Amino acid sequence: MHAISMLPCHRMGAIQVKNVPEDVHAAIRDRAADEGMSVGEYVLGVVRRDLALPTQRAWFADLASRDAAEGIDAARALSESRAEREESLASADSR
Repeated sequence: MHAISMLPCHRMGAIQVKNVPEDVHAAIRDRAADEGMSVGEYVLGVVRRDLALPTQRAWFADLASRDAAEGIDAARALSESRAEREESLASADSR
């Protein structure tokens, strides 16, 4: 038996995005280079960050299920919400 066949198998999927406009592709290449990453590594990070957040539909459903807010300091609530989002994004980046 070959040593390679004895290694644990970690299958990974592949995604191909076609018809990417050249300006978008160039921007992705530039961002990846700025971060010292390959295009694939950069795009995977973007996808992971997106998937760490709820979908817009789930977010709206959550909002609709909450009781109406009265006597709330909207600016403070928005600031706290933004801080939670930033923490969520930072957590997704560290995965």
